Amino acid sequence: PGKALHPGMARALTKESSWGTSEEVPSFLYAMPLGDNKAFFQETCLVSKDALPFEVLKRRLERRLEALNVKVAKVLDEEWSYIPVGGPLPRPDQKILAFGAAANLVHPASGYSVARSLKTAPDFASTLVDAYCREGEGEGTSKGWSEGASHQAWERLWSDELRKCHSFHVFGMELLALMDVKSINDFFIAFFSLPEQLWRGFLSSRLDSNQLLFFALYMFAVAPPQMKVRLVVHIFTPSGRYMLSEYKKALTSS
Repeated sequence: PGKALHPGMARALTKESSWGTSEEVPSFLYAMPLGDNKAFFQETCLVSKDALPFEVLKRRLERRLEALNVKVAKVLDEEWSYIPVGGPLPRPDQKILAFGAAANLVHPASGYSVARSLKTAPDFASTLVDAYCREGEGEGTSKGWSEGASHQAWERLWSDELRKCHSFHVFGMELLALMDVKSINDFFIAFFSLPEQLWRGFLSSRLDSNQLLFFALYMFAVAPPQMKVRLVVHIFTPSGRYMLSEYKKALTSS
């Protein structure tokens, strides 16, 4: 709902407007009208084991806009970025703290991080202040900051619940990295057919671990048959076992 897109930009979001072969790493177009005959276009690889070269993405964007009959009169700005996703979570026994991307707050399946970092920052800062005040009241060489204080801060940033959610997101990331162009198109169609609160909650990291299970069941219900098979098979991969172990760990500890 909201503003209408230019016809060419709107077609970019439909299943029919895809170019490439099954052998290529998929990419897609973000298009956002800015008003005054200006628009933001971004050719993006959702997730890949190997980073796509920038020149490949630029060539694809130019060809896509040409195929959509979108005429670019002037390029006002260009931006290039790689966003590392996935990877291990911080160890709770390390004394040096981090935040944001350095603390792996980047959503593994979407690359989003700013909203979650902003949402988490006040609570994390409050935890640091409380821990520092308690440490200052102590005695001996630990006065000021200790490994125990760092452990408390890490546990606040990455609780067992959030580690569970992270394992679910990693499962999705690894699945997406294996998909070809057609599978990615099928995935987007199924994903955005979910109730808005589900897909928005997934992208913004607002779904808890139980809500993510409901999300998975709903996604499985609306997915085409081939994707259903992919989802079941993917449970038996390392990322599937990692997710199951995190959920099992929570059950045994409760």
